[in-house]
Amino acid sequence: HIPKERNSDREQAIFNFGLHYSMYSLRNIKKMFKNVHALLKQKFAVPVTEESYHRNYLKYQEETLFRKYAYDQGVNLHAYIALEIEMREKLKVRGHKERTIPSDVREWFIEAIDKLPQEQLRVIELPKQFHLLEFMRTFERLVRAGVTITAPDQVLHAMEIK
Repeated sequence: HIPKERNSDREQAIFNFGLHYSMYSLRNIKKMFKNVHALLKQKFAVPVTEESYHRNYLKYQEETLFRKYAYDQGVNLHAYIALEIEMREKLKVRGHKERTIPSDVREWFIEAIDKLPQEQLRVIELPKQFHLLEFMRTFERLVRAGVTITAPDQVLHAMEIK
């Protein structure tokens, strides 16, 4: 989840990403994303740390405690982040404006954390200057040219040449 920033580089990057892939069928996008994910995992997978759970901005003061609890329970990082977004959506629908989370939502959230799948102890962590859209477009170009991609370095090398 990305905080709203008017006219930011991130916002523009997300817009460009959506614009580019809006022209493809859902089946083809899923297939390509699955292949790209496998390549990125092969090259950039790192062990999960507690800091991994604290990457998103904090909206409510209890979120730090929830993130620590999720890490201590060993739950899947992506499932936890999706759950945190779901919790924020619930509060938004209620029209909740305070900086603290109501007790009924806190209880639901903790119970939901306990039901999340366990982490596989590795997550993909991309370098700061990594251009995902460029990586995906290069992957796409190579596949269309008939190149069989077996390693992420093939795509990274093609990105350097381009």
